Amino acid sequence: AALREALHGDFVVSNGSGGYTTERLQTGDVTELSATSVTLTSKDGYKQTYTLDTSTQKTGDVKTGDTNVTVVAKVEGQTATATSLGKGFEPGQRQPGQRRGGSYPARPTS
Repeated sequence: AALREALHGDFVVSNGSGGYTTERLQTGDVTELSATSVTLTSKDGYKQTYTLDTSTQKTGDVKTGDTNVTVVAKVEGQTATATSLGKGFEPGQRQPGQRRGGSYPARPTS
């Protein structure tokens, strides 16, 4: 299955300083929302609360009760701080950078 179909999961990325950072992705319904946190519940029942701060990039006007919302967060210990929060992509909707034909532009080789 493609990553865009993932409900939730953790992955490790370079932190740019020779180390690594754990990040968490989740798509689900917004069950709670405040100025400082958001709670999502995925279709399989997985529920997680994420901290929101001034660095969280938000796309769209996410509200309690919204469905198909995606969060990406940095995980440190038991805390997951959202780096991005926005409405997910509906089936058939093009993702940013995707061409009408459904493929992504090729990367330059030179």
